[in-house]
Amino acid sequence: MAVRFWKPDAIVVNTLSDVMIKEKYPDITVIFFSGEGFHGPNDSHAKIWLEKPEYYENMDLGLVWGPKVKEECVERFSEDIDVSKIHVVGNPKLDLIKFLPQRLKRNKKNSVGFIGRFPKLNDHLNRSTMYFLSTDFQVEEAIIQCKSANAMIRAANKILEETDLNVSIRPHPHEQIESYPENISVWFDKKYHDRIDIDDSLFLPTWIAEQKAILSPTSTSFLEAYMLGVPVINLDYLSDIVAFNQNYISFTKEWQEAALMPKTYDDLIVLLADENALQVKTDRAIEKQLEEFSNKDMASSACLNAAICIMDTLKQASQKTAYHVPYRIVDLWDEISFRRNMRWNDRHHNFCYRRGYHKIPDYVDEIVDSIERVQPISASLKKAA
Repeated sequence: MAVRFWKPDAIVVNTLSDVMIKEKYPDITVIFFSGEGFHGPNDSHAKIWLEKPEYYENMDLGLVWGPKVKEECVERFSEDIDVSKIHVVGNPKLDLIKFLPQRLKRNKKNSVGFIGRFPKLNDHLNRSTMYFLSTDFQVEEAIIQCKSANAMIRAANKILEETDLNVSIRPHPHEQIESYPENISVWFDKKYHDRIDIDDSLFLPTWIAEQKAILSPTSTSFLEAYMLGVPVINLDYLSDIVAFNQNYISFTKEWQEAALMPKTYDDLIVLLADENALQVKTDRAIEKQLEEFSNKDMASSACLNAAICIMDTLKQASQKTAYHVPYRIVDLWDEISFRRNMRWNDRHHNFCYRRGYHKIPDYVDEIVDSIERVQPISASLKKAA
């Protein structure tokens, strides 16, 4: 609806295949802003672009996180492929760490945080696990998630029974929040319910910074915790999924090795009581990953770098005059569509980021101010915003 009637000058997508919208709307500038920077050799950006040249041809601008991504393109592409449309802007997720107000980084609670990765068991649209069992790999993933969920429940119970620590659970973005209150009533004794929190805040780093430690299967959230100086206790041994996660992509073995990995639930309790063990030490392999694939040491904001690249591209693009349905009408239609989908499925809001529906933290303006102190925002960008 928005593309067809509003006719925007540009569309920003975060998956490689979505650039194919260019074939339907050739006059619109299509921008790929990578949604995930940690692709292994088997699914790297360069490999996919070479195997699916139409993805590259239909992309007017490519914004990637780290220099290693562009370097691989330069090395592997033939001379007739234009690599100048690929720009390294940094990892946008790290903006929330670099520019998070210091008071929030120091806001520790007597709590440990469990990161959920159970979308096939607790789907955000309330689809059953049966929906996700059509391939062997999906079946394997569902089994892995069952093992991981069981380890989380057992570890949380052990912590509640044997320590004074509270437990905070943060569901995966592809999970639904609504099922957790009922699940908690089954998983944990009633006397512990006031020590359990289900986190639904918008920004992951703020929640990580509050925790004494993060407990999780192997996950990219390890990197955010590492940069915030919060120790990660990897539960893969307790879940019996070490080998699966170790071989998932080329980076995960190093994430496991840099984390704390208890082999028994008793070891977990001992670890949580040992302040000397709960320390984040600089790890060369992780530092190398963050620099090559996230441009970690870049002082400026990845989001602002991306905005500047986008505006520069649009200034150079030849804009065609077209009738645009007024934005207010498009926005009203979007609101109607959102409410209609909510009537059909009251879990739809877990999938749709309708403007105004999810609470924006009150410190966002402070983050923007911090970004501007490092890299002044030009008047043209402010006007565009």
